[in-house]
Amino acid sequence: MYKTKNLIVLIGNGFDLAHGLKTSYTHFADYYIDSIVSPELVNALRYRRSDLEMFNSQHLSSLFDNSMRPDNSVAFLKTYVNNDNWDHFNKSIHNHKISLNGFLTNKLLGTLYGSINDNWFNVEKVYFRELLKIPKKYSINEEARISEDALILNSELNHIKQELGNYLNTLKIKPKQDIRAFLDTNVSNKAGLNNAYVVNFNYTPTLNNYELYKDQKLEFKVNHIHGTLNNEIIFGYGDDQSEEYKMLRDLEIDELLDGFKTYDYAKTNNYLNIQSHAIDYYLEYDVLVLGHSLGMTDKTLLEEILNSEKCKRIHIPKRGDLQDNLEDQYRSFISIYKSASRIISNDKRLRNLVVNFDDTVVFP
Repeated sequence: MYKTKNLIVLIGNGFDLAHGLKTSYTHFADYYIDSIVSPELVNALRYRRSDLEMFNSQHLSSLFDNSMRPDNSVAFLKTYVNNDNWDHFNKSIHNHKISLNGFLTNKLLGTLYGSINDNWFNVEKVYFRELLKIPKKYSINEEARISEDALILNSELNHIKQELGNYLNTLKIKPKQDIRAFLDTNVSNKAGLNNAYVVNFNYTPTLNNYELYKDQKLEFKVNHIHGTLNNEIIFGYGDDQSEEYKMLRDLEIDELLDGFKTYDYAKTNNYLNIQSHAIDYYLEYDVLVLGHSLGMTDKTLLEEILNSEKCKRIHIPKRGDLQDNLEDQYRSFISIYKSASRIISNDKRLRNLVVNFDDTVVFP
């Protein structure tokens, strides 16, 4: 299967999803409505409170004051004022997610909920898009206002990061026998490997269930590049090679850079360890992608791993949960292949690196 004796494994959110864990940003968005937004709104409407920090006070006041006309986006909430029937309230909030845009004081969160696309919830990508808007609103000599807006946006991102960590800590993780069998076959000395280095982009401890380090014939290491739930997690945008990033950097306003992973990586040795323990250490290596989309939010690090001349093969397994639908299974595979093409600039090299769909393995 592998061309070399050394393997770098990239573990992303799909690894957790394969365990049945609700770890996508969309799952988090639903949890946040169920556990935070709905209970706080019930509190506001039941007791006619317009002073709750989470919500736009003017919108809330318009629901209680008959002389004010509520915004159309939140008018549906008026039926719940002085009403003790809350049976369908939570469902109603889910059906009106778009209304949270402008209603939540966390404008970044509101922007996310305000998307018309149910699969929109890519927090880091939307954060970057909103960040790019800030310098365009002001003239070049209004640095203080740019800095202030960036501070607010960064604070909103940090709030989402904290709530995401709280949510992930509620999940119960159990190993799966089919995934154990896959790892035992493909990330072990049985696969002809001498070394395996896992770059784990997830915050969850899911991989810990498998104790791969017990294979005494395999030198095995794990790098939690984005931290774990037991310590501060790294959360932000990760492409510091784009022209947009360089434009922000060259404005010399530090607050515009605070949401980039580049600067959080400087807090620990994790990023440097990928170099010294894997990329620089191995003479050559294969890469196995398990549940990582190879998206732009991690482009800088992925570029160092995949663009190295030492990288001899990239394995993108087929999704086992799509075994009964070959078209969807191929679509999933080719989507990650296209993401890889945005990282590996040489198309001929890309074709030679990525194992084709027919020959790649199946991940449960």
